[in-house]
Amino acid sequence: MTELDWKIFKEIREKAMDKLSLRALSNISNILNDDTSCPSERCMEIDQLMKSHSSEMDNIFDNLSRSKAVFQLLQIRSKNLVDKNYLERLSAEFLDRTAPRARAKNA
Repeated sequence: MTELDWKIFKEIREKAMDKLSLRALSNISNILNDDTSCPSERCMEIDQLMKSHSSEMDNIFDNLSRSKAVFQLLQIRSKNLVDKNYLERLSAEFLDRTAPRARAKNA
């Protein structure tokens, strides 16, 4: 990984963390505003959502290191957490190594 790719990746990673967190906050807002369920049900739903969010954050963003950058960017890209303008700044080699691949139908 080039030094420039590393620098851009760190920016992408920070933006992706924010984007994933905003998704969770939006979901929480929807739960809070759902008057069709009782408050205790909404609290349990929010608790489950936060556990899931925390696990997802750990799986994608745990341990910032060059050795994990390819895996992390692959996950970030597969979850649509990166803006196209950031990807365009990365080298073709790094982009190719982190491009989400379609899974085989019989896999």
